[in-house]
Amino acid sequence: MRQLFNNTIISTFAFFVTGVLGIVIVPVIIQHWGLAAFGLIVLSRSFVPQGLLSVFDLGASEIATQTVARARVNGDWQAARQRSWLLLGGTIATGALAGGAIWLGAGLLATLFKVAPEQLAEFTEVLRVTGLTAAFLMPALVAEGVVKGFEEFSRLRSYEVFSSIAYVAVTFVLAQAGWSFSAVAYAYLATLALRFALLSQRACALMMAPGQTAHRPSVATTAQPGLGRHVLIMTETKLIGVGQNQVVQPLVGIIFGPVATGLFDLLVRLPRFARSVLSVLNTALLPVTARLDETDNPHALGRLGRMALFVIPAITVPPLVGAALMSETILRVWIGPDYTSAWLWMAIMFAIPVSSQYSAFGSAMMLARPRIQVILNRLTMLQLALIAVVAIATISLLQERAFILGQVVATLTILPMQVYVLGRQLHIGLRELARFLGGQLGLFVVLGAAYFWALQLFPLHSLLLAGVWLGLWTAIVWVCEYFVLFERGDRAELARMVHATLDLLLRRGRKGENTP
Repeated sequence: MRQLFNNTIISTFAFFVTGVLGIVIVPVIIQHWGLAAFGLIVLSRSFVPQGLLSVFDLGASEIATQTVARARVNGDWQAARQRSWLLLGGTIATGALAGGAIWLGAGLLATLFKVAPEQLAEFTEVLRVTGLTAAFLMPALVAEGVVKGFEEFSRLRSYEVFSSIAYVAVTFVLAQAGWSFSAVAYAYLATLALRFALLSQRACALMMAPGQTAHRPSVATTAQPGLGRHVLIMTETKLIGVGQNQVVQPLVGIIFGPVATGLFDLLVRLPRFARSVLSVLNTALLPVTARLDETDNPHALGRLGRMALFVIPAITVPPLVGAALMSETILRVWIGPDYTSAWLWMAIMFAIPVSSQYSAFGSAMMLARPRIQVILNRLTMLQLALIAVVAIATISLLQERAFILGQVVATLTILPMQVYVLGRQLHIGLRELARFLGGQLGLFVVLGAAYFWALQLFPLHSLLLAGVWLGLWTAIVWVCEYFVLFERGDRAELARMVHATLDLLLRRGRKGENTP
């Protein structure tokens, strides 16, 4: 359990740094190249393996993570290598096919996205290079999964931070030098390729290490038949994820063009940043859950269950609600006054990361249980259908913001069903869930009204002041939750988390002091 906390802290810090860097660079891009060029950069990024192409990655990263984590428990490295090679071969094939399709269809895509004539040829070349890069990045996802399976999160996240710093630094230089927007897209692809090259080198070293030689042939002979089903389930999960998130920007581009795509990304970037930072809780949890399932440790899984539905949302939801309430301030200080009139839509979009805090952690636990994952996937498919219905019904009135409304309405409708399924699997009663969720909602209504009123009385004009106000709000809500909502066991779990966090920070501090 301590390793889970360590991995979570490391990952959260890294995701926070990379996310902040991505947020900092947005106004630079908009000021130097315009909202339309920003929209084109966003559209080009949709075609990397972390975007639309994730439906073709066979769930390679997640499956490799679980495979390595289980091999570390049962010693069956022969089966782990066999699975890894199969995943590698599959992703090489799908990467080549997807990349080739993007290369061949680049001109058509540029036309569909209503690119201005003066930018058409340049954007087409960007898409072609993106397709070539995708052919390399797709199989590199196996390497990412291997490194996660060995729980080398400090190395994994350091590569991410390094590549993000390099991208932001290069973009600043390009802006000052007056280069075209396409140079920014190429810089992103280059730093992404560098990160995955480093990961691939590390994964090879880990899998070929002398300690990974023991195996049990009786297990290995039966290890592969379940791989196909696992790939299908993960592909279904990825397809659903793409339908919820990555497909929206291309749809906005096709219907309304790059300017609307840039505006849409501007409104959803901070909520998605928050969700991405907090999703590292799930990333760190996956190998731990796989090992606990392998060792059949119901007590530890029960503790994780209470963390999933009570402790984690109590920690993560208050700052999200606080950020939503100060959306107008954030937009004004971050981008400028030109876009503050759309603050309500950014505030509404924060309902997505808020809702995910009650389901994502438990859903990550269920990735090691394919039967339950199928049920959750069906609920998410229903959610996608609701998104489509709401968006289609309101698109003529709200334009690109109809997709925001559709996501929020569908998410809030399906969330109770997801929490019910997770609660049953984690042996948490409905009454207990209702008491916690109702109490938390009451705190948000009462304290949130006072917080929003104070923001209207005292307008903020700097990110530093906004951060101070958000920190104050979060601290007040945390104290109220601790004394009003938490039971004795939850308080003990929180104390263990704080102790593990401080222990990790102190050990890393001592390590840094001892480094010559």
